[in-house]
Amino acid sequence: MKEWRDEGESVHRTDTLDGQGRTEPVKRVPVLVVRTSGWTLWTLAALAYVGYVVMVALDAPTLPVAVGLALLPALRLLPDGMLIGVGLGVGWFVGGLGLHPFTLLGLVLASQLLALAADRGERWGWLIGMTVGYGAGIGVSR
Repeated sequence: MKEWRDEGESVHRTDTLDGQGRTEPVKRVPVLVVRTSGWTLWTLAALAYVGYVVMVALDAPTLPVAVGLALLPALRLLPDGMLIGVGLGVGWFVGGLGLHPFTLLGLVLASQLLALAADRGERWGWLIGMTVGYGAGIGVSR
């Protein structure tokens, strides 16, 4: 059974069990729609990125490492098939440096907001890869 809404008017259901695909109006359902413009998401992504860069500047041991860490959120925009491996490498890099977990959290927030602003869908591979890589990086660095 599939449901859809016509411009917020009424909910329609299509019965697919009998194969005829009949459509009948059921009842009116109020729908809350939050509309955001493109610049709103880009502004939020920029603010999260600035916060992440400040955390990196305070936590990174050297300037070249800080520059490398500042470029990591852009890797979230790579093709979907690469996200698990790239996330694993990013997490390993951050964990191997022994950086604070909040730096990883800032990286996740900045990269996910960047992906939302760029109209990319949510992919769990990036988050799973970063989490596993962070744990492995900490384990190897000890």
